[in-house]
Amino acid sequence: MRYTIYQILLVMIIGISGCQNPLSTTPNSPDNEINGKRNPAKKDNNNFAVLEASGTAKFDAKDYAGSIPDLEKAIQLNPESITTYHYLGIANYRLKNYTTAIKIFDKIIEKSSDDDVAYTSRAEIKRDAGDLKGASLDIQKALTLNDTDGYLFATLAMIHADKGDVELFYQNLEKAVKAPQGYPLREKYIEKKTLKKFKEEERFIDLLEWSDR
Repeated sequence: MRYTIYQILLVMIIGISGCQNPLSTTPNSPDNEINGKRNPAKKDNNNFAVLEASGTAKFDAKDYAGSIPDLEKAIQLNPESITTYHYLGIANYRLKNYTTAIKIFDKIIEKSSDDDVAYTSRAEIKRDAGDLKGASLDIQKALTLNDTDGYLFATLAMIHADKGDVELFYQNLEKAVKAPQGYPLREKYIEKKTLKKFKEEERFIDLLEWSDR
C-alpha cells in the first residue's frame, strides 16, 4: 500500500504527541508530570539558599537569636551544609547556649572528622563553659590537622593560662606569633582579658614586638 505524504505526516504527529517528551511542555506547565516532580526539589533548594542567606545576614548583623530559626530551617532542607552548621553553632555560642553549641559541633565533627575549625570552635566553647580538659583535647586534635595557624596555638596558650600554667602559656603563645599564619597579638590582646593579664611582663612585650614585624 502506498501512503501519501499527508498520511505519513499524520502518523508522525500522532506518534510524537503520544510520547512522554519532557520538552513538549514548558517547564512551569502544571500538567507536566516530569517537571512537576522536579519542581519540589528546586523549590527546596531555593528555600535553602534564601533561608541560609537570611540567617547569615542576621548573624553578620549580630542578631544571633534571629539567625537561629532561619539556619535551623536551612539545615532541615540541606543537612549536609557544614557551613550552615558552623553559623548555627557559633550563633548559639554567642548567646551562651553552650550545651546546644557543643552538640552542633559534635554533629559537624561526625560529618567531617578532619574539620580543624570545628575542633577549634568546640574547644573555645568548652573553655568558656569551664571544661578546660575537654577544650585542651579538642585544640590539640585541631593542631594535628593544622599546625600552621597561629590562632590554634593562641587558643591552647589561653587554656594553659586559665589552668595557671604560665610556662606552657608562653611556649604556645610564642608558637602562635611565629606560626606561618601568625597570630596578630597586638590586635588581639586588647580584646582578650586573658592576654591583658600579661601585658606588663617582659616576655609578653617581646612577643608583641615580634608580632609587629
